[in-house]
Amino acid sequence: MQETQRKSTIRMKLFLVFFLSIVTLTIAGLLLNILFLEKYYVYKSKTYFEDMRDNVFMEYSINRSEIETYLEDIGKRQEMNLEISDEKGVIEFSSIAKGQRGESLPKEVNQAFQQNKDQLSTKYVYMIVTNDKNEVDKKKLLYMERLSPSQYLVMSKPVSWITESVQITNQFSSITGAIIVLVGGLLTYFISSRATKPILEMSYVAKEISQLNFSTQVSVNRSDELGELGQSINTISEKLSESIDGLKLDIERRKQLVRDISHELKTPIGVIKGYSEGIQYGVADTPEMVEKYVLTIVDECNRMDNMVKELIELSRYEYVERDAEKKVVSVASLLETIQERFDPLFKEHNISAELNAEPSATIYADYALLMRAVSNFITNAIKHVDDKRILKIDVINSNLSTTISVYNSGSRIPDAEKNKVWDVFYKVDATRVKDQKSGSGIGLSIVKQIAVLHGGSVSIENEEEGVCFKILIPKKIS
Repeated sequence: MQETQRKSTIRMKLFLVFFLSIVTLTIAGLLLNILFLEKYYVYKSKTYFEDMRDNVFMEYSINRSEIETYLEDIGKRQEMNLEISDEKGVIEFSSIAKGQRGESLPKEVNQAFQQNKDQLSTKYVYMIVTNDKNEVDKKKLLYMERLSPSQYLVMSKPVSWITESVQITNQFSSITGAIIVLVGGLLTYFISSRATKPILEMSYVAKEISQLNFSTQVSVNRSDELGELGQSINTISEKLSESIDGLKLDIERRKQLVRDISHELKTPIGVIKGYSEGIQYGVADTPEMVEKYVLTIVDECNRMDNMVKELIELSRYEYVERDAEKKVVSVASLLETIQERFDPLFKEHNISAELNAEPSATIYADYALLMRAVSNFITNAIKHVDDKRILKIDVINSNLSTTISVYNSGSRIPDAEKNKVWDVFYKVDATRVKDQKSGSGIGLSIVKQIAVLHGGSVSIENEEEGVCFKILIPKKIS
């Protein structure tokens, strides 16, 4: 109901604006005709009289003996009176033939002639005259000009012909105005309907977006401003949909993270509680057993402490509380630090470690973060290496990036699990059993966030007899 009412309101407003504009302009045109058209006719008729004057003057100068016949001919054809009078207003030649010769000009014309005689000595006189009774239908257009030192050309024509023309013009204008209003109204309704259609569609889509329904789209089939607006609304809808989907995913991820943290802390807390009660209730009844129980409690506390520290670190990376302080890092220096740090672990686990890189190569990265990522890869590889005890670290340089890969011989990771291993607390075997090789599952998540801070990426590749973890760091932009 509300949508229909809004639709009607928008369409009716546009219709009224256009329709009333057409009506207003039509009425204004008719009023201008009524008020000024006759005056305009009078003004433009001066040119008509001037043309007649030029013709008479020319005929008078070259064929004066036939001037009266000429005046009579013009008078009949143009339906006007033409007289040539002397200075006293006595007619010498007339378009009404010889019957007017010797008579005075018509009373109203003679009166105007006498009143403007001084002006006629230098220029013409053009005016409207009427009879003594001031009858409208007796009005005349009067044009007078000096023909010779003692003669004057007097031309007059009834104003009624102008009035009739104006009336006919106004009648025709009224008819055409009515047609224009009718046709204009229909066109206005059609145009307003077409104009409001995309607006209403955008309004509907915007309403759906406000209700978090992003499935509807504006049909963009035009290249004007409305088309651009429709495209912008579609883009907003897509961006909001992606953002909300991302937020939903993040919320679910956070819920899962809380569940995972609870699950991960449940085991050490249970162990601590059990061993503490063992000491409390005398289960550990010898100094050796008490020491063993205490060491187990300390180990579990250390495990929880490390887990919390890793979670805090991961949170800092995810929310960019720790910016990457990038600089040029020597690959040789990186490998040397790795060798020093992990050589005791390699020997302890009887691992054959191989480091391959071009010593002169460099990486544009945060040294501490990069070392943290590589260390997590190596720690993960040590935990999952098989009986072959093979571990390889390769640094591969290209024009656009540097890739550090860590390979360990061992079980391959199912393709369906590859993207999940970067999630917090995720383990490929999907168990939470505490064993020698199990960890918190946070290390690889930290590596992924370090890659993001560098504008890079992480990946996993199953090789013939093992798994290779990679981190890609872009080159410095010059």
